[in-house]
Amino acid sequence: MAQPAAGYMMSALGRRLGPEDCLTELMACVLAGDSGFCHAMLAAVGLGDHRAVAVETQVATGQGLCTTDICLSLESDGRRRAKLWSEHKLDSPFGKGQLDNYELALDVRRNRGERVHLQVILADQPKPQDRAQLDRMGASILTWSQAADLIERVQRGRASDWYEAARRPGATSELRVLTELVIYLEEEVGLAVTGPLDNEKLSALQNVDAARLAADALLERVADSLNPGGERLRDVDGESEEAWLGVPAIGWWNELADGVCTSGPLRFVGSMRTQSIRL
Repeated sequence: MAQPAAGYMMSALGRRLGPEDCLTELMACVLAGDSGFCHAMLAAVGLGDHRAVAVETQVATGQGLCTTDICLSLESDGRRRAKLWSEHKLDSPFGKGQLDNYELALDVRRNRGERVHLQVILADQPKPQDRAQLDRMGASILTWSQAADLIERVQRGRASDWYEAARRPGATSELRVLTELVIYLEEEVGLAVTGPLDNEKLSALQNVDAARLAADALLERVADSLNPGGERLRDVDGESEEAWLGVPAIGWWNELADGVCTSGPLRFVGSMRTQSIRL
């Protein structure tokens, strides 16, 4: 049943269950309350000369039981009216006949002179047959990663350190609420929306290779301390970077009837006096 977007994020989360449905309600809440983000989203689908005058969720398209996740009622400065239907998918594919119903509903409304646009936001690019049908409908196709990039651009315009700034006392509601959506995308959807790539992050990236070399050197030292002079075994072709160390495992556990000891950092099985560990 259609209803206006929730006015608060906690209210949006409490409306429905499941990551996909919760994400839809959160997105609608932010679109209704953050004109800057809403304008950026509309511009991304070629409707930047419009503004949203109403945001609803689970709106019937007029074709069977087909509903659209979010419906934005739009108006331009020239008083032109339009609607944007937004369909969201995370892990699930389009339902059987879902795109057919969308296409029929769009045809009916457009034949009546209504200006209705379709947007889909997907986890990945659509399958070729789905893309062909979406293109035929004139749909705008976005991935959630692209939506995340859009959010970051909007937030960077508000604060260079927006991820941290949203938690400070006095942060604007737009800055904080849109960051709450980012946190949901990161924790529930698995997208990386970590804030601007500042000097600290760039420095960390530049030192990744150096850190790997240091880790390799430390492993070499550990290997020497475990078994000085131990034989190093490599793959036949000599190209493998993996090494096996023969570690003496002589102790009282070898006298056990079943030869098993699970105490300590290593686990020895059988009566063998020498085991190998892999680093």
